[in-house]
Amino acid sequence: MENAAAKPCIRGLRVTVYDVLDNLAADTTTKTDSVINHMADLVAYLVYLYGMRELKIGEFPNRLKSYLSDQQLKDWLDLLKPSLNLKAAADNPYGIKIHPKIKRVA
Repeated sequence: MENAAAKPCIRGLRVTVYDVLDNLAADTTTKTDSVINHMADLVAYLVYLYGMRELKIGEFPNRLKSYLSDQQLKDWLDLLKPSLNLKAAADNPYGIKIHPKIKRVA
């Protein structure tokens, strides 16, 4: 487990986000329902932040700005790739379907 000092941690715990994501990517069969719910909430929040940044509709919340960059968010999603349904959206590297559609200029 990483040293939790000055790293994003789960509220009320000294467990880093990286540790949770790393455990999520590993076997979940021995985890309790509570831990799985916390992981699901974290993944949902990461997907929300990713969608917000991809749509360019906002910035990270102030409490995250000092230690979360777009690259760090993508690194965490890369760590989750083995657990994500990548076929859900073939045009997205993480299988995340984003609405409204992003109009990319070539």
